[in-house]
Amino acid sequence: MYATNYFEEGILNLMRGQNITAPSNIYLALFQSNPTDTGVAGTEVAYTGYARQQITFSAPTASGSGLAMQN
Repeated sequence: MYATNYFEEGILNLMRGQNITAPSNIYLALFQSNPTDTGVAGTEVAYTGYARQQITFSAPTASGSGLAMQN
């Protein structure tokens, strides 16, 4: 799985004490060919009835010996 250059830079800036803004919406999509980490789009599937799905995450909660989030 790739992280975009934008996301990688944001994580590195967090370690420098700089804030990043979370995206307002996150979607799950299926691809026939991989998008690149530079943001160049891959080939998204185009089946009848297919649509990207928005993901809304819950707040992190204790789960076993760590933390978990649900959508």
